[in-house]
Amino acid sequence: MRRVKATNVMAILAAALVAAACGDAPTNDRRGYTKAPLEDPGMTIKSEPTTQMAEFAKPQLPPVVEIPPPADTAGGASGG
Repeated sequence: MRRVKATNVMAILAAALVAAACGDAPTNDRRGYTKAPLEDPGMTIKSEPTTQMAEFAKPQLPPVVEIPPPADTAGGASGG
């Protein structure tokens, strides 16, 4: 019985330790939001040139034709 209680206590302590370790590390940084400004983003990365295989990613879809509703249905659902 004593061994079961000790195992339960150890499991609870381990769970508490894991939960406590999930937070952010303490810091003394008080700068606030540190995202790079949009006016001077710094390093920019150029995209790769488009290849012929990229054209296969654009399937030929039929054009969408919008069909207007009949004129006698304007006004919504009837309560009848």
